[in-house]
Amino acid sequence: MNTPSSRTFTNAAILLGVGLVMLGTASLIPPLRSFERFIVKRIALQIDPVDTILDGQGSQEIPWTRRKAVPPVIPPPPRLLTIDEDPEKWFSAQPLAPVDHALIFARLADVGHKTLGVGHLMAWDEPEPLAMEALRKQLDRFDAAVIALPLARGAAPEPVAAPFLRWSIAASDAKGKVSALPQVNRVSIPNIELGGQKTLAGFSLLENEKDPGDGKQALLAQWGDRVIFAFPLAVEIAGQGLTPADVIVNVGREIRLGRDGPVIPIDGFGRGPVAANVQTIEAPAKAV
Repeated sequence: MNTPSSRTFTNAAILLGVGLVMLGTASLIPPLRSFERFIVKRIALQIDPVDTILDGQGSQEIPWTRRKAVPPVIPPPPRLLTIDEDPEKWFSAQPLAPVDHALIFARLADVGHKTLGVGHLMAWDEPEPLAMEALRKQLDRFDAAVIALPLARGAAPEPVAAPFLRWSIAASDAKGKVSALPQVNRVSIPNIELGGQKTLAGFSLLENEKDPGDGKQALLAQWGDRVIFAFPLAVEIAGQGLTPADVIVNVGREIRLGRDGPVIPIDGFGRGPVAANVQTIEAPAKAV
C-alpha cells in the first residue's frame, strides 16, 4: 500500500516525465514550437540571466542554440577617397598610372590606415614593370587590401584567381543550396591588375547575371569549389578584422560576420538588401 508521501513522489515523477516528453516533442508540432521556444528561453534566463538570442527549431537537425546578445561594436566610419579632375597636375597621367596608385597607397599606409578597398579597375596595356612592382609592394603594406574585379562565366573555365582564393570559403563550408548562387569562372577583363602577394578581392560585377533590381545586390557567387564575396562585403569583412573562416554562410537565410557579429539576410540566390539613405560627409583629401 502506498503512503501519501510515496504517492506524491510517484505523481511528481509522472508529471516530470510527461513534462520532459512534452518539452522534447513540442518542436515536432508547429503550433507548439513557439511555446517550446518560450520555455527554453525562460529556462536559459533562469540559469544565466543575460539578454539572449535563441536560434534553431528544436529538432535533431536544427537544435535550439543560445547566443548571448552583445551590443555591436560601432567601428569608425569608412573613408571614401575619390579623385576627380586634376588641374594642378599632381599625378603623372589621367586615368592614373601605376606610379600614381603606388604613391596614393603609400600615403594612406604612412598615415596609419590598415584596411584598403580599391573600387576602381587597375588595368593598363603596357605598364612599366618597376611601377607595377612599387604598386604591389604598397598594397602589401596594409593588413588587408581588397580590390574589386568584374567576373564572368565562359566556356573555358580558369583557376580561381589568387586574390579570391585568399578571400573566400570552401563551398562545402556553406549551408543551403550553394549551386543556386551565380556561377563564374574567370575575370572578365584581360590585363587587369591582381595586386601583390597579400591582395584580396571581391567581385564588382557579374557579367552573365541579370540586374537584381533596386534594393538588392548580389553578395555571393560560386567559382569552382569556392564561395566568393561581393566587393562591399569583402571590404566589410576585412574592416571588421575578420577572416573568411569567421564568416558563416547559409544560402537562403543569412550571412553572419562572426558568431556574434552582424547578420545580413540573403535570398536563395545570395542577394541581400542595399542600405538606403546612406549619408556622406565630404572633406578635402589633404584634411583626411
